[in-house]
Amino acid sequence: WSLGVMLYSIFTDQHPCTARGHAIGNAQLLKKILHSSVRTGPLEEANVPQDAVDFVLKLLKKDADKRISARDALHHEWFKTSLYHNFSRPKLSSLRSWSSCSTEDELLEVPREPSSQFNCSRLERMQEFRGYNNFEKAVLAVAAHNMETQEMEELRECFMSLDTDGNGSLSKEAIAAGIDSVGVSIPEADLTELFETINVDGSGKIHYTEWLAATVTPTLLASEKTIQHVYDFFDIEQTGVISLKGLLHLLGDGNMDSAVMEALDIEGNGKLCKEVFTALMQRMAQKDNTCGGKGLEPLSIVSDRLTGS
Repeated sequence: WSLGVMLYSIFTDQHPCTARGHAIGNAQLLKKILHSSVRTGPLEEANVPQDAVDFVLKLLKKDADKRISARDALHHEWFKTSLYHNFSRPKLSSLRSWSSCSTEDELLEVPREPSSQFNCSRLERMQEFRGYNNFEKAVLAVAAHNMETQEMEELRECFMSLDTDGNGSLSKEAIAAGIDSVGVSIPEADLTELFETINVDGSGKIHYTEWLAATVTPTLLASEKTIQHVYDFFDIEQTGVISLKGLLHLLGDGNMDSAVMEALDIEGNGKLCKEVFTALMQRMAQKDNTCGGKGLEPLSIVSDRLTGS
C-alpha cells in the first residue's frame, strides 16, 4: 500500500484518495483513505502507461488479501516493458509539495552516518512496553510518529544504526545485537517475547513506527499539543468526539479486546470524550510510577475515578 501511494504521488503529484492530500490534516486524510475510492483520473491525465496504472492499482487494493504480493509485484509486466525503462522521471519541482526540502541538492542528499544511541534506558522502555494494551500502543505510535524533539532524532539514529542491512525494519537478530552492545545477557525466550511484543502487526520485523512507540519516553504524552493531535487522529469521523466503533474499525477487531473497549466506554454511549482521553494520556505519561511502581494503573481504575464510582 505505501509503495502504491508513493508511486501514485510520483506519477500524479497527488494522493490516491484526494487531490488535497498535502493540505489536509492526518485525521482528514485517514478518513479519505478509509471511505474514498482510489482515483484513476489523475493517472489518466498524467498519461501514465497502462501497465504502470495496473501495477499501482494492484498495490492500492484496500483489502490486503486482494493486494498484489511483494513477489508478484517484482514480476509484474510493467517491469518487463520498455515503457518502464524509458518512462520519464518526474521533475523534482513537482515532488516538492510532498517534501520539506527547498533545493534539489537537499532532496538528493545522502543521510549522514548516524551514531548509535542504544542504551540500557532504551532496553528498559522496551521491557515496559509489554505492560501496555494494544490501544495504548496505538496511542504511543501515533504520538511518537509526529513528535519533533531531540529524543525523536536520537531514536531515529538508533534505529538506523541497528538496521545494518538498510531495509527499513529490524529483525530479532538486530534487536539482540543492540542488547549485546550494552553488555546485557537475555535468555532466548525473553528475547522472543520482547520482540513479539514490539512487533505489534505480527509481520516478523519491527518497523520504524513500532520502534518509536516502544522506545519513546511516555512523559512526552502529557503535552496538550500531543494530546490534541492524537485525539484528532482517532476522531476519524471529525465530530469532535472519538467513536469507539470508528476506533475499532481503525485498529481492527483483533487488536482491541472487549475489556479495553468496555473500559474506554466510560459514559456508556460508544464515545470517548476529550476529558477521558486526556486522563488516559496523562496516566500513560506517568510511566510505571503508578500503583506503587508496580506497573500501569488499570483502565478500570481510571474509569471509576472519572465516573465517581
